Amino acid sequence: MFYHFAGARISIMIGSTMCSIGFAAGSFVHSLWLLCVCMLFFGLGTGLMRNAIISVQCEYFKTAQHRNTVHAFMTIGPGLGIWLMPRLLVYIIKEYSWQIAWQALSTLYIVSFIMGIFISRRPSDENSSIWSMTGIKIWNKLEFCLHAICTFCAAACSIIYISNILILMRNENIPEPEKVYSYQGIASIAGKGLLTLLMSFNKIDIAWLIIACYVIAQTALFSGAFCYSLWQFRLQNFFSGFGIGLFQAALVPFLVALVGATQLPAALGFTNLVSGLAAFSAINIAGRVAKEYDDERRPFVISMFLGSIAIVLAIINSLLHKFRKSHVRRPSMKQYSRVNGVKNLSEITSFEGQ
Repeated sequence: MFYHFAGARISIMIGSTMCSIGFAAGSFVHSLWLLCVCMLFFGLGTGLMRNAIISVQCEYFKTAQHRNTVHAFMTIGPGLGIWLMPRLLVYIIKEYSWQIAWQALSTLYIVSFIMGIFISRRPSDENSSIWSMTGIKIWNKLEFCLHAICTFCAAACSIIYISNILILMRNENIPEPEKVYSYQGIASIAGKGLLTLLMSFNKIDIAWLIIACYVIAQTALFSGAFCYSLWQFRLQNFFSGFGIGLFQAALVPFLVALVGATQLPAALGFTNLVSGLAAFSAINIAGRVAKEYDDERRPFVISMFLGSIAIVLAIINSLLHKFRKSHVRRPSMKQYSRVNGVKNLSEITSFEGQ
């Protein structure tokens, strides 16, 4: 919604400022509740930035092939960050303190602020009605409702993995668990690269790709419950990153296929909102379960249940999307001629190609 009102430039600049303030202020507070407020500030800023960065691609790249390729290359950045930042932050924390590490993170968002200044494109959707700008109408689509449920389960499964995998590896005396965890960053780059290659062929339906993403990512994420040795954790983290990379690269094309390019900002915003609610719920539930049973593997049982639901619903949703897509009624030649003044078949062909 804010993206429709302010555009990408303002959204990125405000979002990066909020992220920087969140980390900088968080390094000085000593209360848990104040720290939560700082992280809420950071989360809102991250949402503004991510939504704007992805949505503005529709203004720069009109064809799906170019847009998907650019998005896949852009998502390589988070993969490199996941691989690099744990190593860098561990070094800073050991040599200095966690407060210095957070302050270093806050300075990185200054770069995002500067880069946001150069974005000039604005949303092309001129419909200024509240119904359109808030994106509420996308909830009329059954496929998006199913997508939201899938997102909730998948995000909960993912946050359980993120919040418990390092603890589990330390309990199993895995050496340098942060480095083992960082393997998923490199693996996510491989997943994004593979999906970019597959989408460039324009022959594989995005519905099949999104099913593969859910199956690979979710099974790898909850398989931590069965890992005990170093190599098992390495493989689990690698395939988790690979599946997450596939999903991150496929999400935007899938949302565009569901709701259209003009409603992409709203779809992303609601997807991020659902993911945030899932993360909050999963952290609290998994923490209570681990504490009650005194077992760090028990939360992965919950993630196994949630991940399985996400996979099943993703398959149903993708098949439903393909069914509806195959039964869309194409306008007849008479309708083209009546509405657009098209006189012959060659004009119809050129019209469809535009």
